[in-house]
Amino acid sequence: MEQTLLKLAKELNKSGVGWGIGGSLLLKKHLLVEVAHDIDIIVSVVDIDKAVEVLDVLAIRVVPPIKEEYSTKHFFQYILDGISIDVMSQFTIRHDFGSYEFVFDDKSITDIVTIEHVDLPYTSLEDWLIAYMLMINRESKVRAIWNHLICKGVNHPEIIERALIQHLPKSIELELKVLLSHKKDDFKSF
Repeated sequence: MEQTLLKLAKELNKSGVGWGIGGSLLLKKHLLVEVAHDIDIIVSVVDIDKAVEVLDVLAIRVVPPIKEEYSTKHFFQYILDGISIDVMSQFTIRHDFGSYEFVFDDKSITDIVTIEHVDLPYTSLEDWLIAYMLMINRESKVRAIWNHLICKGVNHPEIIERALIQHLPKSIELELKVLLSHKKDDFKSF
């Protein structure tokens, strides 16, 4: 997985694509899951065409499954070295009260890890907490991130604050406000 990620990162970086790692690889980086089975990346809307050009040369494009809970504007799936790569831009999740778009901009990359002289840009746990709260059957990932943020604190409150101006279910909105308003010692496990 790491060598595939490095190969992908090297080519995206060389092409100047604005992108970030999320999903289970982000959780694995924070030791919240043991294994990541695929690579999920978010790409800037202005760079999605460049990213697709890079990936069309580097990997094999496959037809992604259609899932009703998503209305992502740009979604591509590739296979590289036997590993599935999901490429998303304007990543949008439908819910009972509307749609939520995962904002990807210059504030979205909250950590860069360099391995073998290749920069790996990571998105925030706060962004993925919100995304997983909206997705179907992601309770274990929500619990893992929530408990991590309780123990370590919210490092990027601005990510949650900007999410709160979008359409969210009231229950999620309230939970996020609670997360923002308390110190880490005040929490109980999710």
